[in-house]
Amino acid sequence: MLFCSCIKAKQDKQTNEIAVEPVPELHPYERKYNRYLEKRTELTTDIQAQIDKARDLLREHDRPAALECVQTKKWREGQLEELDAPWSKLSQILRATADGNVAIVAQLIADGVSVNGCNAFPSVAVEEDPDEPHPAIPGPGPDVPRLASALHIAALNDCEPLAQLLLDNGARVSSLDASGHSPLWVAVDKGYGDMIDILLAAAAPCQAVLVHAARLGRVDVVRRLVELGTDANGDDDTTQGSTKEVPVEVAAEAGQRAVVHTLMELGAKPASKKRMMATLDRHEALAMAAAGDATGIASKTDFTVTDYLGRLPIHIAAAEGHEAVVRALLAGGVAVNARDGAGQTPLHSASSRGRVGVVVALVEAGAVLAIQDAEGRTAYDLADAAGYDGVTSTLHEAAKPKDGVAGVVDAELLVMGTKL
Repeated sequence: MLFCSCIKAKQDKQTNEIAVEPVPELHPYERKYNRYLEKRTELTTDIQAQIDKARDLLREHDRPAALECVQTKKWREGQLEELDAPWSKLSQILRATADGNVAIVAQLIADGVSVNGCNAFPSVAVEEDPDEPHPAIPGPGPDVPRLASALHIAALNDCEPLAQLLLDNGARVSSLDASGHSPLWVAVDKGYGDMIDILLAAAAPCQAVLVHAARLGRVDVVRRLVELGTDANGDDDTTQGSTKEVPVEVAAEAGQRAVVHTLMELGAKPASKKRMMATLDRHEALAMAAAGDATGIASKTDFTVTDYLGRLPIHIAAAEGHEAVVRALLAGGVAVNARDGAGQTPLHSASSRGRVGVVVALVEAGAVLAIQDAEGRTAYDLADAAGYDGVTSTLHEAAKPKDGVAGVVDAELLVMGTKL
């Protein structure tokens, strides 16, 4: 399986015209793997040719010539074994890292295996022929990310002893996987504190990690990266993983007040401080909703800000199960049946995540059970599909008549159907 790096043809079904789209340039390790496969194909083809030729010569009773073919075959097999060796060792060290086997990784390093190889093997395993005399080297497995190094895998799995072992033996903390992420970015994304500390000790300035840490509210990582030389203003295109996003503005849009103040203390200069602080005030409600900060959110007055999915703070709080925040938002006048970008209400958000306490709070506040989202699903449908029996029984109870008065209008009962 060769990786294509030239062009990609795409045919328009309406005009029948073929447009040629450029394909991103291959990673160096992908090019290296392609060359390996080409050489391997050449060798295995020649080995088979020598076998066939020797058989023909034996039929013709030309034993000396047949023996010469056998010798050539053995020589080619030696070349094939030598060609396969580094790729086999790479697969082994990636697999051992994924398995968290420190002893095997240490032994492979002692045997001279590079710690900076990356997973350039095909993402889809090629079906092996049991009769194939020279099978291709298997990759490390589908759980190893594309173009990930051993250090990426150690960071992803939060295996600190392996990460330290790899770093002690020259692993590059700046290497990027297929998504353009470094091992430190992975650790920051997962929130692995001790792993972050280990990688930061070996880190170089990295704009992409600074932006990501700012978005996630990691004040400690932000401060350390700026101290290492990462530009707090995001203007330096020379740092590894450069990005056009401005860290302080990203932090403001994520509602990360502590990060905003830290970056400004470290020299960040937003284009408009007034506009940025207004953005922070609005988006802080989203962060507080996600964190379950009922006291903080009670101090806010603007709950109309939405995230990239069109969700209001009440949708986020409902999904995360923060009942106190939901009640605070409802007390502050937020509409109980507000819709997000997918047409879902807070009741949908809570029901789809099994948040019984929030469902009760929303029902008590007058949530309409019959509302359907953009795909025609009610909150009951989502809870039922996910197997949240506590939510479905709560909604079932809410739909029953109370003291001779229907708890739900007929239209709602029809939407919820025979499930009730």
